[in-house]
Amino acid sequence: MSVFRTILTYSDLESKTVKINDDTILNHDDIIDVMLESNQVDNEVLNYIRKIRKKWDLENIVSLCIMKQRYTLTHSVLKECKLPFKAIYAKIGIEFDAIDIVYLLRCMYPESSIKMEKSYLPSLLLSFQRSNTFWLAKLSMLKSLVDHTNYIKAESFLLYTLRSLEKDDVTQNPMYYAPNVLLFTCNLIEVCRILVSKYNFLGAYTEKIESILIKSTASFIEDIEDEFQLRELVFEKDYENRDSLDLLSKHNIVDIMNNKNMEKIALELWTSQYDVKGSLFTTSSALKIVAYDSFNKPRDILKDFFCFNWEYRTMDNFDHHLYQFEVWKTSMMAKFITEGLFLAILTIIFQYYLMEATQAATAVQSTFSSYSGESDPTTM
Repeated sequence: MSVFRTILTYSDLESKTVKINDDTILNHDDIIDVMLESNQVDNEVLNYIRKIRKKWDLENIVSLCIMKQRYTLTHSVLKECKLPFKAIYAKIGIEFDAIDIVYLLRCMYPESSIKMEKSYLPSLLLSFQRSNTFWLAKLSMLKSLVDHTNYIKAESFLLYTLRSLEKDDVTQNPMYYAPNVLLFTCNLIEVCRILVSKYNFLGAYTEKIESILIKSTASFIEDIEDEFQLRELVFEKDYENRDSLDLLSKHNIVDIMNNKNMEKIALELWTSQYDVKGSLFTTSSALKIVAYDSFNKPRDILKDFFCFNWEYRTMDNFDHHLYQFEVWKTSMMAKFITEGLFLAILTIIFQYYLMEATQAATAVQSTFSSYSGESDPTTM
């Protein structure tokens, strides 16, 4: 290692005394090492990158930055040099657990990254086995790639996940490294249900995984005595801007909520203005099936209504209304009572008109019977 490289490696780039543009003092390798060691970017470094752009392959610099998990430097090089997206960047980021850089690539190159997502699916699945960290981010990425996942890959992922959760050594359990156990559990259960909806034979794996997750998470929540700490966990957002309450309600994970502190938070939100929107009539599941599609948009009855359409026979594709916080007993009872009253009123109205129609039919029948009896000569 040269003297200049040693000096610059252990000094701040902002206060360096050696000029980078002076090729007689520093060579190219020295500059790259300084960049990777510091993770700081200033005008002189960027000028040097522009200078060597035609002399050296900048793709290798980006790859090295990703391997070293240099987020700021990677962003600056891609932005300043206007480099195109390549799937190898995402693959390297996944392999080296630089997940923040992978999300950076998805933000900078949305169209290109979506087109090439399928190419780095194998790397993403292997990353679950290679490392127990960043699972929440990886699960969010996996959900967008489920359509490209075959049965063997899905089974392998679920089998490894089950074995990891069953290990006695907590340091080998992905839940141990999750910054928010509640969000981790909800997202993993969501992935399991997406996979089992595609491959029904995987239900045995997903049931065991869900059972372990719910039991462990419920114990974890039970041990939290600080209500404010629990509140922070509950309202933290995932990579899709959803909190734990949204996911618990959507997937009916009610067993996790059997906790005094959770009940306090739930009751407080139930009486507050938290995300309360829409009409009270939309709490009816029957109305929702008929009037709304799976994206919560009003149906075109003339176009969409068909009695054998599978969307009308299941509620799996409908998100629960914001009034239907099924994680709370209060909300569950409100939903059941509201829908029960609606069905009772509907039944009474139907019964009333049915009786009216029956009485009218009886009167008409008796009239015709008497008329036919008077005109029949055999009765005279």
